[in-house]
Amino acid sequence: GGLSNFDLQNIKEDFHIVVISPPTVPLMVDVLHLSKELQYVPDINEPRQPSVEYQHADYLENYVSRANEVLGFLKKEPWIDTTYLVVAAHSQGTRVASRFSLINKPDIVALFSPNPLSRITEMIRTPFFKAKQGTISWEEAEKEVEYFTNINKWIKNEEIVKSNPSLKAWKSFSVNPIEDWFQLRSKLYIAYGTDDASADLCSIIPLYEDEFTHGIPTIVKYNDLEHNFFSRNNTAH
Repeated sequence: GGLSNFDLQNIKEDFHIVVISPPTVPLMVDVLHLSKELQYVPDINEPRQPSVEYQHADYLENYVSRANEVLGFLKKEPWIDTTYLVVAAHSQGTRVASRFSLINKPDIVALFSPNPLSRITEMIRTPFFKAKQGTISWEEAEKEVEYFTNINKWIKNEEIVKSNPSLKAWKSFSVNPIEDWFQLRSKLYIAYGTDDASADLCSIIPLYEDEFTHGIPTIVKYNDLEHNFFSRNNTAH
């Protein structure tokens, strides 16, 4: 899963690795319950339908609250060194890690494949990115962009959000994480692949150098790798 591209044995020599599963989602599941996007689906006959419980729990503030609870638990454990904390996250999790780190001030924040702008901007840019690659047609891209443009309108209407729990996540995650990054007092490390429509806007980060409280983050760019740091021939790096 999300840790498959890490040398865990090497990391474990110096760190305890703590993984927090999404709300209402088991930490480990049978591969049959994963969609093609590697998301957990309780009913394999409905591969694109998460549970209603998950939709109600899937919002930024809840993820941050759950992470705070886990950290509070760990601080009480005798095997934990409370003097050094590294927070690492991938994709959507980078939004959680950014907000969590503002509160808890870890020593290092490592963000993999983050999008510095809102989730909506990511979803509007991605279809055109796919069309350029030839994986979808331009007509399909236009339809996707229209759909996400409508979502951007819907999440601004509280009544519509209340009637559709899936919009709760769209509303809470449609913030600009780069505004959190500006305020971080932790050392910030960012890695992304240039073949990733979600994260390629990381290339603009140096333009905001003066906005960062503790200087420009360390940015590592992996040419021709996609969102999960695989090449197009599915080779991990």
